[in-house]
Amino acid sequence: EWALSGRLNAPVFHIHGRKDKIVPIKCVKPDAVIENGGHLINVTHSGEVNALIAKLCEQYGAAYMHAGSSSRASLN
Repeated sequence: EWALSGRLNAPVFHIHGRKDKIVPIKCVKPDAVIENGGHLINVTHSGEVNALIAKLCEQYGAAYMHAGSSSRASLN
């Protein structure tokens, strides 16, 4: 088992495949779910994953890149 020590200085978003048999969805708390995706959603569902990443970058990217450190912490 592992744990993160400290805080990341960047927003983190977890995209997970609902049909992932290696890391079952019941074991995680994803921010977004690819309904028919398995463990390798970046390969098998790249269009959906890339669309989610683009949307998140649009939402948070500019604000994060131009914000001060106190604003960045609120995005975590």
